[in-house]
This record gives sequence, structure tokens and C-alpha cells, in this order.
Amino acid sequence: MKKILALSFIIFGFLLNTSVVQGAGIGIAPQELRVTKSGAETIELFLSVHNTGDNTAFYSVYADTYEELIEIKSNTFQLTPGESTVVPVSVKNFPPGSYQTEISVVAQDAEGVEGAPKTGLKVPFTLEVEGEASSSTAILNKLIATILGLSLF
Repeated sequence: MKKILALSFIIFGFLLNTSVVQGAGIGIAPQELRVTKSGAETIELFLSVHNTGDNTAFYSVYADTYEELIEIKSNTFQLTPGESTVVPVSVKNFPPGSYQTEISVVAQDAEGVEGAPKTGLKVPFTLEVEGEASSSTAILNKLIATILGLSLF
């Protein structure tokens, strides 16, 4: 019984002595990006990033995949509390098809110690590219289907 009581005091004391770690605040609009485009056109979208925290923070924005075809201009910046910025996102020449990735926005408190925790949000990104697949792509798809014993018709 004494061991249980002693263990209870240790656990209770530990719980009272913990500190809360808070990261920098992030607000993003829109919360999701959906685009339909033709294969040849380059389009530009915009993400609004807002510092919802109490401290100045450093931000970075990047595409989780397709980095070579999704260009994020001004992808690193600093915002003071309550400040916002608009981040241009260019979608380049994707081949016809459906694509999904996420745009990550990561913040780190500028006033914290080195190695401070980072806070992040992900914006779902869906892209539909209209158009016919190239003839070499169609031939490759038919070859793969044949090898796998699938029928395309």
C-alpha cells in the first residue's frame, strides 16, 4: 500500500510540474485547393497565410510532392502577430490526369530557442488536367495492361 501511495505522489507531482509547449500560430485560406486546367496552361493560385500567434514567427511553404511542377514563390518569410501575407502558387505544365498532394505551411516561433518546435498545417491540393494522353503514354499503358492480363476495352 505504501508503494502505491508513493508512486501516486510521484506521478501526481510529475503531472503538476510539466510545462506546456506551444508553437507559432498559423491561419490559412483557402483550406483546400481544387483546380481543373488544360495541360498546356500555367495557372496561378494564392494562399493567404496569417500569424494567429502571440509571437513573431518564421514560415515556410512547400509542395509535398510534384515540386518540379508546383512552384511556390516567396516560400519563406517572417510574420509578426496578426500579420498576413499572400503566397503565389504556380501550377505548371502537368500531363493529362488526376493529381493529389498537399501544400505544407510550417511555422517556427522566431523568439524561441534554437530547435524550438514547429507548427504545421497541410492544405489538400487536387488537380485535374484535361486533354489526351500522349501516344507513347497510351502505348505504355496498353503494354502494362497486356503484361498484367488486363483488358482496356
